Amino acid sequence: MIQGIDHVAIGVADLETAIQLFESVLGMKVQHPEDVASFKVKIATLATGGTDMELIQATTDDSPVAKFVAERGARLHHTAFPFPDIDTAVAPRWLAASRSGATCPLMLRSTVCSSSPMSAMYVSPCSS
Repeated sequence: MIQGIDHVAIGVADLETAIQLFESVLGMKVQHPEDVASFKVKIATLATGGTDMELIQATTDDSPVAKFVAERGARLHHTAFPFPDIDTAVAPRWLAASRSGATCPLMLRSTVCSSSPMSAMYVSPCSS
């Protein structure tokens, strides 16, 4: 069912500082910078030799990422798992599990990945 990990995202307060840290300490290089206005974030995708790593910074104070970083600091924001058909493969099972309380403290969000034509299940900590 799961076909690997599309990417792991880390929410940061300052994208340029985070990029410098990952480049100088880990030798990682930015493959793909992107401004995603619809999500109110800037993203820097780093080369890892496998699963992508994204550093994400809010571009507005009302961005969910701004709230996340303000409350929790720079840390893992989400992990995205690609699926060819998420609506039939995962969503019904996740809904059933969430009704039983089994999915807390995680949240599921389905979206189309920027890096692949597949949908992705984003798993991240609940906001509450």
